[in-house]
Amino acid sequence: IQERDPENQVNVANIAATLDQIGHLYAGKGDTETAKQYYEQGIDIYKKLLESFPKDIDPEVCIANSLDYMGELYADLEPETALEYYEKALKIKEKAVKLFPESIDYREDLICTLKDIESLALGQKQYESAILHRERITELSFQIASENPDDLDYKKELALSYKELGLLFEKAGKPEFAKLQYSKSADVFRRILQDEN
Repeated sequence: IQERDPENQVNVANIAATLDQIGHLYAGKGDTETAKQYYEQGIDIYKKLLESFPKDIDPEVCIANSLDYMGELYADLEPETALEYYEKALKIKEKAVKLFPESIDYREDLICTLKDIESLALGQKQYESAILHRERITELSFQIASENPDDLDYKKELALSYKELGLLFEKAGKPEFAKLQYSKSADVFRRILQDEN
């Protein structure tokens, strides 16, 4: 398909997305190297798309998603390698959000990468780093919930994010900060209950 119709952006993107899916299959079997090869092949295709459509941010975001997948491959075995992939993905996703601040999809993609980095930091007991990334998640969740006041799912995400931030402050030995976040979480949950009734 790619050779016959190189300008067909959708078909080319579907090839790359399918390679990511094959990578997921190998990742699920614990075959890190083969999974990585498929993710890299997908990235190569996304890069060619980017060359053909330099003003389109989507291929770049897809590259970032593939970098996330590669980070997940190494999260347990080589946290430093995982972090390198996550940070590359983070840079691209922050760029997408800056270019298209109204896009919920790009913000949700960014939240996923921030959660990956937070999880990595938490696993290494790097609480300050985890807090920093959770604060950004909470900021984005607040924006999305504020822009969509009738969507209870976004409010729940915000409430849970405050709660997670509270847990991190508690682990970092900052109970007053933890209490503040728990209070914010409880307030949002109360508003959700009122909205549901």
